[in-house]
Amino acid sequence: MRTRGMRATRLTLVCSGITQRMRKAGFPLFDETLEKRSVELASAFGRERSNTNRVLVAPSLRAQQTAHFMGLRATVHDSLRDQNYGVWEGKTPDEIE
Repeated sequence: MRTRGMRATRLTLVCSGITQRMRKAGFPLFDETLEKRSVELASAFGRERSNTNRVLVAPSLRAQQTAHFMGLRATVHDSLRDQNYGVWEGKTPDEIE
């Protein structure tokens, strides 16, 4: 049976690039910037991406920067917010113990 008028939707999920704190196995800060290598990778990946109709991004700075360096015009969507790390935010496991 052939259905007319239906279009396939392509969903691509991209995680944010890495920050210095994440590289050290730490819990990320909400407003932490991407490390240099993540900027380079996002920029390179952005040149290879396909056309997009709509891009949603988490409110964290690193997520917004990743989308920006990929050349995407993204809309911040609060439901994509990272979990709340509470008092662990920005700390490494050694700092928590």
